[in-house]
Amino acid sequence: MMGRNLIEPSQRPRRELTRYPSHLLRRVAEQTGFSYRLSALDLSNDGGVLAVELARLARTVTLSLDDPRAFAAASENVQRNQARVQLRQGGVSQLVADGARYWLVTIGRHLHARDGARLLADLDTLVERGGAVAVLGSRYPRLPENDWRFALEPAPAELVHDLDEGLLLDSAFARVERVSVFERSTLTVEQAVAELRPADAERARAELRAHVSADDLLHQLVEGHALIARREGDRGGRWS
Repeated sequence: MMGRNLIEPSQRPRRELTRYPSHLLRRVAEQTGFSYRLSALDLSNDGGVLAVELARLARTVTLSLDDPRAFAAASENVQRNQARVQLRQGGVSQLVADGARYWLVTIGRHLHARDGARLLADLDTLVERGGAVAVLGSRYPRLPENDWRFALEPAPAELVHDLDEGLLLDSAFARVERVSVFERSTLTVEQAVAELRPADAERARAELRAHVSADDLLHQLVEGHALIARREGDRGGRWS
Protein backbone atom coordinates (compact mmCIF):
# COMPACT_ATOMS: atom_id res chain seq x y z
CA MET A 1 0.00 0.00 0.00
CA MET A 2 1.09 3.56 -0.54
CA GLY A 3 1.76 6.08 2.16
CA ARG A 4 -0.90 7.00 4.68
CA ASN A 5 -0.41 10.73 4.37
CA LEU A 6 -2.24 11.48 1.12
CA ILE A 7 -4.58 13.75 3.04
CA GLU A 8 -3.01 15.32 6.10
CA PRO A 9 -5.35 16.71 8.79
CA SER A 10 -4.38 20.28 7.85
CA GLN A 11 -5.25 19.60 4.20
CA ARG A 12 -8.70 18.18 4.75
CA PRO A 13 -11.25 20.07 2.68
CA ARG A 14 -14.45 21.38 4.14
CA ARG A 15 -16.87 18.95 2.58
CA GLU A 16 -19.59 21.08 1.07
CA LEU A 17 -21.91 18.15 0.30
CA THR A 18 -21.92 16.04 3.44
CA ARG A 19 -23.74 12.72 3.12
CA TYR A 20 -25.99 11.22 5.75
CA PRO A 21 -27.75 7.82 5.74
CA SER A 22 -31.03 8.20 3.88
CA HIS A 23 -33.12 6.99 6.82
CA LEU A 24 -31.58 9.28 9.43
CA LEU A 25 -33.95 12.21 8.95
CA ARG A 26 -36.95 9.88 8.92
CA ARG A 27 -35.88 8.49 12.28
CA VAL A 28 -35.53 12.05 13.61
CA ALA A 29 -39.02 12.85 12.29
CA GLU A 30 -40.47 9.77 13.99
CA GLN A 31 -38.86 10.60 17.31
CA THR A 32 -39.98 14.24 17.31
CA GLY A 33 -43.51 13.88 15.96
CA PHE A 34 -42.55 15.83 12.87
CA SER A 35 -44.96 15.53 9.93
CA TYR A 36 -45.69 17.08 6.55
CA ARG A 37 -48.04 19.69 8.03
CA LEU A 38 -45.22 21.22 10.11
CA SER A 39 -42.40 23.66 9.31
CA ALA A 40 -38.67 23.16 9.66
CA LEU A 41 -35.57 25.35 9.78
CA ASP A 42 -32.19 24.10 8.62
CA LEU A 43 -28.98 25.82 9.73
CA SER A 44 -26.55 23.34 8.20
CA ASN A 45 -23.49 24.43 6.25
CA ASP A 46 -23.59 21.30 4.09
CA GLY A 47 -24.44 22.58 0.64
CA GLY A 48 -28.18 22.30 1.23
CA VAL A 49 -28.15 18.51 1.62
CA LEU A 50 -30.29 18.40 4.77
CA ALA A 51 -32.65 21.11 3.54
CA VAL A 52 -33.35 19.18 0.34
CA GLU A 53 -34.05 16.00 2.34
CA LEU A 54 -36.27 17.87 4.79
CA ALA A 55 -38.31 19.27 1.90
CA ARG A 56 -39.53 15.74 1.24
CA LEU A 57 -40.94 15.55 4.76
CA ALA A 58 -42.13 19.07 5.59
CA ARG A 59 -44.79 21.56 4.55
CA THR A 60 -42.21 24.34 4.46
CA VAL A 61 -38.44 24.33 4.95
CA THR A 62 -36.34 27.43 5.52
CA LEU A 63 -32.57 27.29 5.03
CA SER A 64 -30.76 30.17 6.73
CA LEU A 65 -27.04 30.79 6.20
CA ASP A 66 -24.74 33.71 7.01
CA ASP A 67 -21.78 32.87 4.79
CA PRO A 68 -22.22 34.03 1.15
CA ARG A 69 -20.14 31.16 -0.25
CA ALA A 70 -22.11 28.54 1.70
CA PHE A 71 -25.35 30.24 0.70
CA ALA A 72 -24.39 30.10 -3.00
CA ALA A 73 -23.51 26.39 -2.80
CA ALA A 74 -26.76 25.60 -1.02
CA SER A 75 -28.80 27.66 -3.51
CA GLU A 76 -27.29 25.74 -6.41
CA ASN A 77 -28.10 22.38 -4.80
CA VAL A 78 -31.67 23.42 -3.95
CA GLN A 79 -32.29 24.60 -7.52
CA ARG A 80 -30.73 21.49 -9.04
CA ASN A 81 -33.07 19.30 -6.96
CA GLN A 82 -36.08 21.59 -7.51
CA ALA A 83 -36.70 21.41 -3.77
CA ARG A 84 -39.35 23.48 -2.00
CA VAL A 85 -36.88 25.33 0.22
CA GLN A 86 -37.05 28.98 1.21
CA LEU A 87 -33.51 30.38 1.17
CA ARG A 88 -32.55 33.17 3.55
CA GLN A 89 -29.15 34.78 3.76
CA GLY A 90 -28.67 36.08 7.26
CA GLY A 91 -28.49 35.07 10.89
CA VAL A 92 -30.95 33.42 13.23
CA SER A 93 -31.44 36.71 15.08
CA GLN A 94 -33.25 38.08 12.01
CA LEU A 95 -35.64 35.14 12.08
CA VAL A 96 -36.32 35.87 15.75
CA ALA A 97 -37.03 39.52 14.91
CA ASP A 98 -39.42 38.39 12.16
CA GLY A 99 -41.40 36.27 14.64
CA ALA A 100 -40.76 33.01 12.76
CA ARG A 101 -41.71 29.68 14.39
CA TYR A 102 -40.65 26.11 13.55
CA TRP A 103 -41.39 22.64 14.88
CA LEU A 104 -37.98 21.23 14.02
CA VAL A 105 -34.56 22.87 13.65
CA THR A 106 -31.76 20.80 12.13
CA ILE A 107 -28.08 21.60 12.47
CA GLY A 108 -25.49 19.64 10.51
CA ARG A 109 -21.85 19.59 11.62
CA HIS A 110 -20.79 20.89 15.00
CA LEU A 111 -23.06 22.98 17.18
CA HIS A 112 -20.04 23.99 19.28
CA ALA A 113 -18.28 25.42 16.21
CA ARG A 114 -20.74 28.32 16.39
CA ASP A 115 -21.68 30.45 19.36
CA GLY A 116 -23.69 27.48 20.55
CA ALA A 117 -25.10 28.91 23.77
CA ARG A 118 -26.35 32.06 22.08
CA LEU A 119 -27.78 30.08 19.15
CA LEU A 120 -29.71 27.78 21.47
CA ALA A 121 -31.11 30.78 23.34
CA ASP A 122 -32.41 32.14 20.03
CA LEU A 123 -33.83 28.73 19.13
CA ASP A 124 -35.77 28.72 22.38
CA THR A 125 -37.74 31.57 20.81
CA LEU A 126 -37.98 30.04 17.33
CA VAL A 127 -38.96 26.46 18.23
CA GLU A 128 -42.63 25.84 18.95
CA ARG A 129 -43.65 24.24 22.23
CA GLY A 130 -43.30 20.50 21.75
CA GLY A 131 -40.79 20.99 18.95
CA ALA A 132 -37.16 19.93 18.85
CA VAL A 133 -33.59 20.71 17.84
CA ALA A 134 -31.63 17.97 16.06
CA VAL A 135 -27.84 18.11 15.67
CA LEU A 136 -26.74 15.64 13.00
CA GLY A 137 -23.37 14.08 12.33
CA SER A 138 -21.70 11.09 10.71
CA ARG A 139 -18.66 8.86 11.03
CA TYR A 140 -17.04 5.90 9.32
CA PRO A 141 -16.56 2.93 11.70
CA ARG A 142 -13.17 1.27 11.54
CA LEU A 143 -14.31 -1.85 9.73
CA PRO A 144 -12.79 -3.67 6.71
CA GLU A 145 -15.18 -2.11 4.17
CA ASN A 146 -13.95 1.35 5.24
CA ASP A 147 -10.26 0.45 4.95
CA TRP A 148 -9.87 2.55 1.80
CA ARG A 149 -10.89 5.68 3.69
CA PHE A 150 -8.36 5.07 6.43
CA ALA A 151 -5.67 4.37 3.81
CA LEU A 152 -6.13 7.88 2.44
CA GLU A 153 -7.04 9.61 5.69
CA PRO A 154 -5.42 8.17 8.85
CA ALA A 155 -8.21 9.82 10.83
CA PRO A 156 -11.18 10.49 8.53
CA ALA A 157 -13.00 13.68 9.35
CA GLU A 158 -16.04 13.00 11.51
CA LEU A 159 -19.05 15.05 12.47
CA VAL A 160 -19.22 14.28 16.17
CA HIS A 161 -21.15 15.52 19.14
CA ASP A 162 -18.82 15.36 22.16
CA LEU A 163 -19.05 19.06 23.00
CA ASP A 164 -22.54 19.50 21.56
CA GLU A 165 -24.07 17.31 24.27
CA GLY A 166 -22.90 19.65 27.01
CA LEU A 167 -24.23 22.72 25.21
CA LEU A 168 -27.64 21.12 24.79
CA LEU A 169 -27.82 19.87 28.37
CA ASP A 170 -27.06 23.39 29.64
CA SER A 171 -29.71 24.96 27.40
CA ALA A 172 -33.51 25.14 27.40
CA PHE A 173 -33.37 21.95 25.29
CA ALA A 174 -32.01 19.74 28.04
CA ARG A 175 -34.04 16.62 27.25
CA VAL A 176 -31.56 14.87 24.97
CA GLU A 177 -31.40 11.49 23.26
CA ARG A 178 -29.27 10.01 20.50
CA VAL A 179 -30.48 8.29 17.32
CA SER A 180 -28.05 6.28 15.19
CA VAL A 181 -28.49 4.76 11.72
CA PHE A 182 -26.01 2.62 9.76
CA GLU A 183 -26.04 2.44 5.97
CA ARG A 184 -23.95 0.62 3.40
CA SER A 185 -23.24 2.20 0.02
CA THR A 186 -20.80 2.06 -2.90
CA LEU A 187 -18.70 4.58 -4.83
CA THR A 188 -16.59 4.48 -7.94
CA VAL A 189 -12.94 5.45 -7.65
CA GLU A 190 -13.67 8.74 -9.39
CA GLN A 191 -16.53 9.53 -7.01
CA ALA A 192 -14.24 8.91 -4.05
CA VAL A 193 -11.53 11.17 -5.47
CA ALA A 194 -14.09 13.90 -6.13
CA GLU A 195 -15.34 13.67 -2.55
CA LEU A 196 -11.96 13.52 -0.81
CA ARG A 197 -10.11 15.93 -3.14
CA PRO A 198 -6.63 14.65 -2.23
CA ALA A 199 -3.53 16.73 -2.88
CA ASP A 200 -2.18 14.05 -5.26
CA ALA A 201 -5.18 12.68 -7.18
CA GLU A 202 -3.16 10.12 -9.19
CA ARG A 203 -1.59 8.58 -6.10
CA ALA A 204 -5.02 8.49 -4.49
CA ARG A 205 -6.51 6.71 -7.50
CA ALA A 206 -3.76 4.08 -7.35
CA GLU A 207 -4.42 3.57 -3.63
CA LEU A 208 -8.17 3.33 -4.15
CA ARG A 209 -7.88 0.82 -7.00
CA ALA A 210 -6.14 -1.52 -4.59
CA HIS A 211 -9.33 -1.52 -2.48
CA VAL A 212 -12.03 -2.00 -5.14
CA SER A 213 -14.04 -5.20 -4.91
CA ALA A 214 -14.97 -7.65 -7.69
CA ASP A 215 -17.71 -5.27 -8.88
CA ASP A 216 -15.04 -2.58 -9.42
CA LEU A 217 -16.57 -0.43 -6.67
CA LEU A 218 -15.50 0.84 -3.27
CA HIS A 219 -17.78 -0.27 -0.47
CA GLN A 220 -18.34 1.74 2.70
CA LEU A 221 -20.37 1.80 5.89
CA VAL A 222 -21.41 5.17 7.33
CA GLU A 223 -23.02 5.79 10.69
CA GLY A 224 -25.33 8.77 10.79
CA HIS A 225 -26.32 10.02 14.21
CA ALA A 226 -28.43 12.77 15.66
CA LEU A 227 -28.77 14.39 19.05
CA ILE A 228 -32.46 15.18 19.48
CA ALA A 229 -33.10 17.82 22.12
CA ARG A 230 -36.39 19.10 23.51
CA ARG A 231 -37.49 21.18 26.43
CA GLU A 232 -38.23 19.56 29.77
CA GLY A 233 -41.96 19.14 30.18
CA ASP A 234 -42.79 19.38 26.47
CA ARG A 235 -45.10 16.74 25.11
CA GLY A 236 -45.37 15.37 21.60
CA GLY A 237 -43.60 12.87 19.37
CA ARG A 238 -42.36 9.58 20.81
CA TRP A 239 -41.51 11.02 24.23
CA SER A 240 -45.01 11.79 25.44
